[in-house]
Amino acid sequence: MNDTMKDRLTAATIRAVEERKGVQGLSLRAIAKDAGCSHVNVYHHAQRGLPDLLWLAFTVGLEDFTLACSERTSGRTAGENLGEAMARAIAEFALAHEGMYRLLWFEALDGKPEGEALAAIERSKATFREAARGSVNDVVEELDILFAYLQGEVALMINGRSGPDAKAVSDMIAARAARMWKSLMLGARSPVS
Repeated sequence: MNDTMKDRLTAATIRAVEERKGVQGLSLRAIAKDAGCSHVNVYHHAQRGLPDLLWLAFTVGLEDFTLACSERTSGRTAGENLGEAMARAIAEFALAHEGMYRLLWFEALDGKPEGEALAAIERSKATFREAARGSVNDVVEELDILFAYLQGEVALMINGRSGPDAKAVSDMIAARAARMWKSLMLGARSPVS
């Protein structure tokens, strides 16, 4: 990020989301103060105030999430398939950045993604499709199935509903995702990777 006021507001919003582990109780005034401006100045950079700040944070968070997952899946260990690597990447990100993970997948954001947020979503989709290209040429449906499964499992994990041992839960999710990906690739009648 650069050091513009918009960047400082975005960073302050991300810090607030991370500290609160979500968006409950966020204050536009507190975010503005953390960024070094008055709450009135926020509207020069985020026309609708807090809802637009959350979309700015979402955009940066999605890019961070995508990068973390991409790095983890491109550095797979021997014998680790894409499903297992993706599960480990998502679980690691969610545990390290619970608030941001909640913002990306669970929190209600006002309106629909537009502009930078929509572009970030499209870049993220393209990155994940490219990561899976070694498995098959067109894996959109298989990736959607894998992501749906992982989002459900990781949601249970960060909400404490899978048990208190996050490492054991992450390992269980990764093992199941490995089996799921193998089955999905067999169903696609393509080589398994």
